[in-house]
Amino acid sequence: MLEVKKSDAEMVMNWMAEQGWEVTATSYWTSWSQMLLITFEKEREQGDVPPAYR
Repeated sequence: MLEVKKSDAEMVMNWMAEQGWEVTATSYWTSWSQMLLITFEKEREQGDVPPAYR
């Protein structure tokens, strides 16, 4: 989970796109406060193993 200020959101999304991340879903949540939730996805590169599996 990554939380950024509204003023930094576009910069962070552009940086993530440069790193190979793709937007897979968006939703607007207003339960406690107004938030835009964006889900990103990235293909795992060969040899990239999660720490739990090392």
